[in-house]
Amino acid sequence: EAILVVLTDYNVQPKIWKLQKNSITERGGEALAKFTEALEHPYSELHISHNRLGEDGIKALLRAMKRNRYFPPINRPVWFRGEYNDFGDGSRLMARLERDDIKFCTPVPNLSREECNRRMFDTRRREPLVMLHPSFFRS
Repeated sequence: EAILVVLTDYNVQPKIWKLQKNSITERGGEALAKFTEALEHPYSELHISHNRLGEDGIKALLRAMKRNRYFPPINRPVWFRGEYNDFGDGSRLMARLERDDIKFCTPVPNLSREECNRRMFDTRRREPLVMLHPSFFRS
């Protein structure tokens, strides 16, 4: 959390967050969500795998992106790596996010990340918000 205070004080606006393997807990996820909601230049990738985030932490991050009018950046969903956290079954979590109207997509075999961006992104509605790495469903 302390690092987010410093980043805020110096108005650091990261483009790519690589926060994997940092033992980030729910409390850290909430702090990162608050930081995310205030960004004026959104990041295009969030790598937060291999931490200790539960369902509430993941949902807080995604809701913060949804509330921030600058997300998603550059007419494409945010690339989100969140696998191997403490949220349990990724498919169950995604069903809950759909109920919260958080749109997401995942690349599928024979459809690259870039192709997924071109085919699936609705520029008018700015959806889907995030593109989940396929391994997200293995928690």
